[in-house]
Amino acid sequence: MQPPLPVYDSQEERIRRLEARVGRLLQDSRIGASLTGPLPEAASSMSLRHAGNDYHLSNTLNVRPTLVPTATAPNLLYAVPFYIPNIGSIASRIAIEVTTLQSGNARLGIYDSDRNLYPSRLLLDAGVVSTSSTGVKASSVFRQGLTRGLKWLAVVYSASPTVRGIMASTPNVGGWNPLGVNLGTWAYYMGWQVAHSYAALPAVYPAGGSKNVQISTLMLRFAV
Repeated sequence: MQPPLPVYDSQEERIRRLEARVGRLLQDSRIGASLTGPLPEAASSMSLRHAGNDYHLSNTLNVRPTLVPTATAPNLLYAVPFYIPNIGSIASRIAIEVTTLQSGNARLGIYDSDRNLYPSRLLLDAGVVSTSSTGVKASSVFRQGLTRGLKWLAVVYSASPTVRGIMASTPNVGGWNPLGVNLGTWAYYMGWQVAHSYAALPAVYPAGGSKNVQISTLMLRFAV
C-alpha cells in the first residue's frame, strides 16, 4: 500500500494561518504594541538632544562632567566625541570657552567617524573664532544636517590659550570616554589629536593620531 500523498496548503490557506498567528501575537501587549504603533525608541535617554539656544557638551551623555582649565597647543587638530541620537538633527553652532587668553584664533568643525571610532571625512568647517579674549567663543550660525551616530567635534589653534576642558585623571562621573582605558596607566582617553598646521580643516582627518587624556570641551547647539 502506497503512503498517502502529502497535502499542500493553498496560498489562501497559508495566508489565513499567517493571519491567525499574527492575531495571536497582537493579543500579547508586549508584542502587539510594537506591531501596531511606532517602533520602540532605540536611542538612550541619556543621548537625547534639545534644539534651541542652549548648548550640549562633548564627552558626555547629558550628565554634568567636571570641567577644568585645559592647556592647548598650536598646530594640533583635536577631536572630541559627540553622539547624535536622532536622524535629521540640524546643528547650528559650535563653541569653546577660553579661560586664559592668548592672541590668536581657533578653527572649529565636525568630522564623521569610521567604524573604529576614528574621525574620518570632514562634514563641516565652521570657521574661525578668536582666542584673544576670555569667555565663550561661538562660531557663526550655520545649518548642518547630521545623521545618527558618533561624530567628532574638532578644533585647531593658532596659539596656546587655556580653555575649559575635560580631564580623565580627575574623578569625573559625568565623563564619556568611548576610546577606552589603558590598564597599565589607568589613562582614560577622551579624544584624538594629530599634527595639522593651523589652516582650513582637512577634508579627511589625518591618519596617525594619538589618544589624549585631557582635551578641549566643545559645545554644539541645534536648530529648532
